[in-house]
Amino acid sequence: MCRFQHFLCAQMGILFKGMLAEWIGMRFVRIRKRKRCLYLGIHRIWEVLYKKKNTKKIWNWFFPALMVGKNLDYISCWFLLGSMYIQGSQSKCAFVSTNSVCQGEQVYLLWNPIFSLNIKIYFAHRSFKWNNNAKHNAGVTCVIIGLMSNNRDSKCILSSDEKYFLVNNITPYLIPSEKQTIVLKRSKSIYLVPTMDYGSKPTDGGNLLLNQQELKDFSADYPNAAIYIKPFVGSDDFINGKHRYCFWIEENQYSDAYAIFPIKERIEKVKLMRLNSKKRSYKKRCRKSFSICRM
Repeated sequence: MCRFQHFLCAQMGILFKGMLAEWIGMRFVRIRKRKRCLYLGIHRIWEVLYKKKNTKKIWNWFFPALMVGKNLDYISCWFLLGSMYIQGSQSKCAFVSTNSVCQGEQVYLLWNPIFSLNIKIYFAHRSFKWNNNAKHNAGVTCVIIGLMSNNRDSKCILSSDEKYFLVNNITPYLIPSEKQTIVLKRSKSIYLVPTMDYGSKPTDGGNLLLNQQELKDFSADYPNAAIYIKPFVGSDDFINGKHRYCFWIEENQYSDAYAIFPIKERIEKVKLMRLNSKKRSYKKRCRKSFSICRM
């Protein structure tokens, strides 16, 4: 039984001893004692283990204090296991992984435990598309991350355009930084901006909103009615660069605006929609059917 295989079974106990030893010992690894450890393969072992009855025990062993297994990809366990294996040695390890381990909440869930072992990222290949030759092609976005226990002055970041540059430190977001900055989960913004506790909610059945073509047609027919129209930007509009508009009518403008037939028609549709709603708050807004419920 190889040294790495011994390490796995010693660390994880009888829980992994049978199947994992067979997978790693027979399929993936042959190690020369005291010299070089080459571990070549894929991390689908975890996919097999995940389907077994001991899944919860396995996740809890890897992340006992965090209890966050379901929020991490399978490869996370191999990153942590590899870090434990090379801790305090001159050895290095690297994994090809989906780039999700460098994004969002997975960053602080995975990399805080790894950095607590005094492990550093010594090289990284940023996101690139990977495809295989299988019948049902699995196209994913991957990264390659190399880990080491001892620190070195220069570290290397490679990009998808085959360029590379040397830096002093690589963060788990795969960007250079003098400090190892990780954004923790938080309920308040790190910036001093107003809190948006509720988004825009027209509750109008779409009748107070206009797309670009509707705006163009309306403006051509009623050029003097532009004072009743303002840009309307929702989250989807902002993210995807869409442009929408809305009728914005103040109470002192209502009589004049209502005299314009297309506006009158839309206001009546809003009124009918709110009257037919089962929510009492919507019904109360019928008397102001010319305005958006919440902005």
